[in-house]
Amino acid sequence: MSKLTIDLSGQQGNAFYLMGLVRSFGRQLSLTKEETDSIIQDMKADDYDHLVKVFARNFDVVVDIYNKDGSLYVVEEE
Repeated sequence: MSKLTIDLSGQQGNAFYLMGLVRSFGRQLSLTKEETDSIIQDMKADDYDHLVKVFARNFDVVVDIYNKDGSLYVVEEE
């Protein structure tokens, strides 16, 4: 299975688009509604950088995310 590529500099970088992907991936990966709701709530808990970090942390096995400068997004350990 090839990974989906997300470019944060375009429409795919929109917060609502990323939250929509959570719902879609949740169904595809057989996550419960509670699990997807929890991820979305966490995404909305802080600023945009936090939203992207939470998304990447949960779905980096199915997506490659690219920053606005074209570099691969890497989730830094907290």
